[in-house]
Amino acid sequence: MTGIFAEIVLPLAGAVLIGVLIGWLLWRWRRQVVTPTAWKQLNASTQSAHAELASVRAARAELLAERTLLDDRMADLSTQLDDARYEIRRLRSHDGDDGVVPPT
Repeated sequence: MTGIFAEIVLPLAGAVLIGVLIGWLLWRWRRQVVTPTAWKQLNASTQSAHAELASVRAARAELLAERTLLDDRMADLSTQLDDARYEIRRLRSHDGDDGVVPPT
């Protein structure tokens, strides 16, 4: 049991410790310090972006509502077009009764 511990667990623990140490050193080396002025600018930029996002969402909602109205209008016009086409076929027939069934 001691042999397994010495051959497996200790090298594994050593590798973990070395990895943590290298990771910590790299993190400290690449870390960026943010000044209070830069922090305030970042916060202002974030607030501006949130305000712009809210206005874009409002505009999107308005456009979706307008699209719904236009879809309804298009459906009405499509129905009117079908009715007009049926009426044209009916009027072009010889006796006015060509057996054409109106669209539903």
